[in-house]
Amino acid sequence: MFSSDFYEIGEKKFSNWIKEEQLTIGELALHGGSIDILKFNSCKISEVQSKLNLYLTLRGVKNRLYFQKKIDGIEIPKYIHYKNSLMNGVTELPFQKKNEYRNVDSSFLEIEKTTVSLMLHYIFDVVEFFKKDMKSISGEIYLKKGSLSPFDKESPPIYIINNLGNVAKYSSTRIILHFYNNDYDFHHIITSKDDISNIDEEVDRLKSTQTLQLKTIEKGSYKLLFSHKAITKLLYSIKKYFSSSYYFENSSLFSSKRFKKIASHLLNVYDTPFHPLLPSCPFDEIAQPKTVLPLIENGYLSNLTFSHDESLRYKSSETAHNRLYQNFSTPNHIYLKGNSDDFQKQIESESNIIKVSDIETPNWRGFDDLINIFSKGELFLMKNGNIVSKLTPINIETTFSNLFMSILSFGKERESLAFVTPETLFNSIKITPI
Repeated sequence: MFSSDFYEIGEKKFSNWIKEEQLTIGELALHGGSIDILKFNSCKISEVQSKLNLYLTLRGVKNRLYFQKKIDGIEIPKYIHYKNSLMNGVTELPFQKKNEYRNVDSSFLEIEKTTVSLMLHYIFDVVEFFKKDMKSISGEIYLKKGSLSPFDKESPPIYIINNLGNVAKYSSTRIILHFYNNDYDFHHIITSKDDISNIDEEVDRLKSTQTLQLKTIEKGSYKLLFSHKAITKLLYSIKKYFSSSYYFENSSLFSSKRFKKIASHLLNVYDTPFHPLLPSCPFDEIAQPKTVLPLIENGYLSNLTFSHDESLRYKSSETAHNRLYQNFSTPNHIYLKGNSDDFQKQIESESNIIKVSDIETPNWRGFDDLINIFSKGELFLMKNGNIVSKLTPINIETTFSNLFMSILSFGKERESLAFVTPETLFNSIKITPI
């Protein structure tokens, strides 16, 4: 499975470190990958760079205290890489018998073949759209392989092994596009050939909306189409309420509602570290293997998150969410299942639909308490599937129960702000123009 050199490093350094520190749990991870970066400003390329960045991290737990450090003074063989062809020849673990193996792979051949010079091709049409004012456009293009993130200081591991015998591998290849001017900001992740079509959709949207008049919509109830970003903000706002500590201390929005219906039967939300579009984190911080945890199934609150301490406190056998820097557990990798069969038909109906590109993160009070959610960014009115006008900002007046019970349909799934979410259509939600 893994390069023998990775195991040798583990045997020589990792085992000694566990013994010296008298750790109950230990973990060795190889981080990094290769990344090509192209930056441009005022229609000129300002920087092009390529780099390979690999490093080892040791983590451990002793008396419930968390240790972490990078390993210095070890030359990582160049052929310890993320490609499957370099992971043959090793059949046994140096520490304990293998308990679990996880493979998360979002590498696609067409993206693997991409070079820095070809990256510009993917945004050519969008740049062309701005040709009247091309000098105002700036941006960055990233091509990354392995698990190196251009935005985060700490990237998820490529290989990871702990002394309980749990093993995982994560590999990815993706292009990240980001460009902007004074009134437009485009951020897009390409992980497969299909994602390139999303850029074409964005160009078509830009072309179709540039001449639209700005209108103020009347107060009333409308269907709302939340973008991937907007629905992610909704999910982020309820993330902590899945914690068993919040739930059993009656601080959760969902207190007393476990195993009860809290949303439309269409809603299915999971905490999974194994989705190819999410950062890999196969073990928690005391080396417990994570599993796919259904949080909401068919609209019912089905599970809570438990750390080791919370499991003891609340007499539960579940534990896979230990985060030692906080005293309560939370889901880490949220995936909302999308792709409803009738989504396009719903969008193309004669009804007026307000398309919401972004929102202020809601501050929920109680499950049935009325709150205001303010729109951000672009807002459009749609009819028969077409955008007919731009809209001034709105205030959405709703409760959690009303909003999530009103889900009509889901669009395609896409990564947004480290969640995987679909566009989501809600029925008959009250709005007021601001």
